[in-house]
Amino acid sequence: MHLAGRFAVQVLLHLLASQRRFDSLLLRHIGRHLDLVAHLAVHLEQHPQDKVVAMDWGFKRPLQFLTLEKVNPIEAYGYSATPPPGFYTGLSDLLTDPNTLYLFHGYGPNDIARTGTAYPRYEAFMSEVAREGKTATLEKTFTHRDGGPLYEVYSVK
Repeated sequence: MHLAGRFAVQVLLHLLASQRRFDSLLLRHIGRHLDLVAHLAVHLEQHPQDKVVAMDWGFKRPLQFLTLEKVNPIEAYGYSATPPPGFYTGLSDLLTDPNTLYLFHGYGPNDIARTGTAYPRYEAFMSEVAREGKTATLEKTFTHRDGGPLYEVYSVK
């Protein structure tokens, strides 16, 4: 085999090894969550009458993909550190439909500030629910393998 052929084989072997390392790292990182979002998708598909509202970033695209867009969450959190002005008005409108499920990232009772969320809206959500004279009920929790909550599904009546 001439020099160019040997070089091409070495490059190919290096690329394959790099891809295996990348896949391994990726699976270690997202594999912890991938099975849970699949379980969440199945759960939501079993409630087709319900509107689904994502109260944090990271729900919409995976759920659309896994359910072939049968579940299409409304993103109601706003892209800012604090709830934007329209958040409360929009949420008030959503709260009128009792067949709505609200999705949160759950980080457990000891994480009051919910530091693991991209856009913390849990406290604002609960305040608006109370202001409307309604009650939020935790319907389902999807937990990490270590037992800590990752996803929480609420309804409001």
